[in-house]
Order: sequence, then C-alpha cells, then structure tokens
Amino acid sequence: MKNSQKKCIIFDFDGVIVESLDIKTDAFKEIYKPYGVKIVNKVAQYHKENGGISRYNKFNYYHSNYLGIDLSVAEINKLSLTFSNIVKKKVSVCPYVKGALEFIKSSSKIYDLYISSATPKEELLEIVSCRGIDHYFQGIYGSPECKSDHIKTIIKYGKYNKSDILFVGDAVTDYEAAKKMDIHFILRNTHTSINFSFKRRVDQINDFSDFNNIIDQLSDTV
Repeated sequence: MKNSQKKCIIFDFDGVIVESLDIKTDAFKEIYKPYGVKIVNKVAQYHKENGGISRYNKFNYYHSNYLGIDLSVAEINKLSLTFSNIVKKKVSVCPYVKGALEFIKSSSKIYDLYISSATPKEELLEIVSCRGIDHYFQGIYGSPECKSDHIKTIIKYGKYNKSDILFVGDAVTDYEAAKKMDIHFILRNTHTSINFSFKRRVDQINDFSDFNNIIDQLSDTV
C-alpha cells in the first residue's frame, strides 16, 4: 500500500474476514428442518441473498412469510439463542479468508481498522476475542444497530473524512450502507455474491491477495 490517504478500513466479518457463510446457512437449515424441505430451501436461499441482515429480522421474516406465524420477541430471542449455540464454536475456529489475517496484522499498523457485522455484538466480541484478533481493531460493531449507524458512529468518534474510509463487504446490504454514507465500497466475491447487481461500478476482490492492488489504485486517485 503506497501513500494511501484512506485512514480507516471497515470490514464485514462473515465472508470477508472468515469463511463462515456456509456455517450460518447450515444453522438456519437445521432450525427449519422440521418444517420440510421446501421451507428449508427458501430459508437458505433468502439467507444467501441477504447476508447483511440480522438473524432477528430473518427469523421474523421466515416465520411470517413462509409459515404464516407472527413471532413474539421472546420467541425470536429463543430462536436466536439456538442459532448462536449452533454457530458460535464453528465460527470461532473456521478458516480465515485467504490473506485476511496477514492483511489485518500488517494494515493495523497503518490504518484504523473496524468490524461492522449483523452478528449480535456480544457474540461477535466473543468470537473475535476467541480468535485472538480483537486487539487489531479500533472498534467492533454488531446488531441490533444497523451498518449505516455503525459507520456514523465510526465517523463521529474517529473524526474521519468520508473520503478516508473504505468498507469491505460481501452483501448487497453492505454496499447499500456504504452508498448511503457515501464511502468507498469494495466487494469480496463469494458464492453468494456472484449474482448481485450494482447501479455503479464496484471494486471487487476474490481474497486479500488482491487487496493491496485495489488500495494502490485508489491511492493514485485521491
């Protein structure tokens, strides 16, 4: 990375830092298995197409739209706890996206790094701490706050110019949050993001072996 004026990099977590997308898909499938294959397939498809939405909203959507059931807050919390118990240990030990750990270690000496995820904040903190990478980040943000609110908070307390921020995500909701806050977005390609369409050109990476090239290209234009 050469002479970049980007002072802050915000990462989504699942599918950007760690290869955990299938773990969460499988967890949703396990929870909805009693309702039959058709419901399971709908649940899995929706999750893949809406990676940045919190599990609380997804459970409400699944039950309301696929089962015709309105869930109480207590019922949503119970489902979310079941989901958490299924995925937490697996996400804590699943592989990093290629080059992600090395990039985080090296870039944390140059940039302020943050995580913005739809995972509940306390669970996310536990996972990141378990993986031993929490000290590389200036802040770690999760649900129930949305990602655009995460960005607002980061800008406010970090006193960054919007032109100094990159957001790396793998979901349309990540792109929309970055667009709403007028910051630069980079898409990490996954098997769930290949069908996304964007109204404007989006820089894309397959893994972090591509990331330094993107940073260098951006630094030449700012």
